Amino acid sequence: MKLEDALENTANAVQNTADTSAGMANEMTGEAVQALVALGYGNTEALKAVRQVEITEEMSVEDVLRQSLKYML
Repeated sequence: MKLEDALENTANAVQNTADTSAGMANEMTGEAVQALVALGYGNTEALKAVRQVEITEEMSVEDVLRQSLKYML
């Protein structure tokens, strides 16, 4: 019984980590799109550029923005 509980707890922890990472990526995506729009780009083109960036946990919003701008050229 204890092994099953340990496996369930581990599975829950992994899922929570994945959910948190996805939430951070979504938040960074939104902030980067807003920044590009503030720079004068349209919503659609800004979103397309940001979606091309492979967002990692180590990246900041500024990193995402820099990479997105490279796709705008």
